[in-house]
Amino acid sequence: MKERSGRVCVVTGAGSGIGRSTALLLGQRGDALELVDWNAAGLAETAELARAAGALDVAARVLDVGDAADVAAYAREVERRRAGIDLLVNNAGVAFVGEFARTEVEHWEEIFRVNVLGAVHCVRAFLGPLRARRGHIVNLASAAVFFTPSTLGAYGASKHALLGWSEALRLELAREGIGVTVVCPGLVATPLADHLGLPSGNEGERTRLKALLRRLGCPPERVARAIADAGARRPALVTVGLDAVALRLLKRLAPWAIPELAARVASRRTVRDMK
Repeated sequence: MKERSGRVCVVTGAGSGIGRSTALLLGQRGDALELVDWNAAGLAETAELARAAGALDVAARVLDVGDAADVAAYAREVERRRAGIDLLVNNAGVAFVGEFARTEVEHWEEIFRVNVLGAVHCVRAFLGPLRARRGHIVNLASAAVFFTPSTLGAYGASKHALLGWSEALRLELAREGIGVTVVCPGLVATPLADHLGLPSGNEGERTRLKALLRRLGCPPERVARAIADAGARRPALVTVGLDAVALRLLKRLAPWAIPELAARVASRRTVRDMK
């Protein structure tokens, strides 16, 4: 018989991609799941898949993590069901591809509302349950923290902000026995492009990005394993994918080389060239 771990895990953005893969893996490992996503259909499908894969305790709720009041209400619901939280995975996020001149104020506001404040709201709301179990927090950033391409300025800025806050949070919560890990994947083969924000008139970029992720992205299951393992090993920073590892290494050893390398790659094979 498969041994049950008895952990309670909250996973945001569980309706697809990395969040779904993480939920399925944690459920298979015997963890109780609290799953949230703004996409009701995707969330319901993840919950059904988790149960079919052997998860014995799955709860799901449609939630906008950028809404502080809604997150707080949800946390109170979870506290009535659970004695505490062992793992909080802040995976929910949005992306936008476009140069600065074409990134409107509303794009900036939405990216930071979800990618940064969404994680802040969840940590604030679940801090009590995390203390009760000396739990662990995993925040999903991106290889963009090592190098941000020109068309990912707003997205990269949000992930830099998430990394900086996570570093401070790790120091603050360590004395309470709560760990914080930042996971930085490179390209991942997920449905990200389906919900991608784009400047008006640039819809063709969606199709090209889908092709890029399909061709070069690592499987979301690999990121899920890194997330699940972070709860046990509690590292400060984890990179996933050869592209992320290479950028992290270059950032440390030869940061001057990254813009030059990016320019060369862009001149030879860009997102616009992928078919």
